[in-house]
Amino acid sequence: MYRRDVLLLNRRDQFLKAIICSRGVIYPHIRVSVYGKAAYRAWYVGRDTAELSEEGVIKAAVETIAENLTDGVVSPLIYMLIGGAPLGMLYKAVNTLDSMAGYHNEKYEYLGKFSAKMDDIFNFIPARLSALCIIAGAGMLRLDNRNALRIYRRDRNLHKSPNAGQTESACAGALHIQLGGDASYFGKTVKKAAFGDPMRRVNRTDILATIDLMNAASVLALVLCCAVRMTLWR
Repeated sequence: MYRRDVLLLNRRDQFLKAIICSRGVIYPHIRVSVYGKAAYRAWYVGRDTAELSEEGVIKAAVETIAENLTDGVVSPLIYMLIGGAPLGMLYKAVNTLDSMAGYHNEKYEYLGKFSAKMDDIFNFIPARLSALCIIAGAGMLRLDNRNALRIYRRDRNLHKSPNAGQTESACAGALHIQLGGDASYFGKTVKKAAFGDPMRRVNRTDILATIDLMNAASVLALVLCCAVRMTLWR
């Protein structure tokens, strides 16, 4: 076996260990913060959290996990596949700048617009691949992958962002819940579309289900990227 194949397999094993551990690490902190201080909730969602109900916290957590499948897993994989660590680091720089300055803010309005637009461009293809991995992952976990596909096709373009609605709509369909809706950012209410049908109320187990769905989709994305890379190396 070539040395580069060994390195790729080692990275795959480390990645798999990380996503398997995520279920046990992330959920306890979210569960504690549901009834804890609003500042704790703000660590993992971007919206104002002071007035969020338990249902609002759960929805925010589910949406964040679904959206971050693109930002934290699939996009880095794709850009490292294409250009190695330098392109992967460039992507994370763009994504981090968007997280810090990509909101409407009078002080950083033009910087925020630039970073948000660049993030949209970098994530355009990975977001759609992430959504397809969620749909496939839903089938692996015996969730409703058909409804995930139906809601994805119907609602994926309702979000103001060209990318965020891709994974959120697929996740909402797989779990039979409704995500999205109006949210408050920096004291201002932002009108947002809803994704999915309210077939039932959300509950805290949906956070676990979303983490499992993210892990399944991450494995599928990793396998796909490894297959492409090994094919190109032949």
